[in-house]
Amino acid sequence: MRLSRSRIGLTAILALFVAGASGCTLVNKIRAKNELNETAKAYKEGHFEDAETHARRALALDPSNQTAPIFIARVIHQQYKPGVDQPDNIQKARDAIAAYQKVLENPPNAQQADEAYKAISVLYSAIKDEQNLRAWITKRATD
Repeated sequence: MRLSRSRIGLTAILALFVAGASGCTLVNKIRAKNELNETAKAYKEGHFEDAETHARRALALDPSNQTAPIFIARVIHQQYKPGVDQPDNIQKARDAIAAYQKVLENPPNAQQADEAYKAISVLYSAIKDEQNLRAWITKRATD
């Protein structure tokens, strides 16, 4: 009798643990959505570093979220200043390129894919990286 109660108790604890874990996923998805809303708000206000922080938090909360990576890429891209040939600005363009490439690693929707491909081309052109631009366009044409 004692063994049966122990098993019932253990089963109940395990069931609560499983139910709690799946609930955390839902809570994290809601938190991620809130972080993306904060991203949009900060972006509109011109607070790009805050927007990037919120978007990265959203992705950490929900790694399967398809919107967070494109938001991260857009925010980094927005921080690049065309025509400014300072090393930190060129690095910002390269960071944006890397972020857009990350978007393409996980199958995005067609609109996000087109945006990422175009943005990478624009950024390579803006930083006068002709070799990578040519390779990128060639790769896109063969895909």
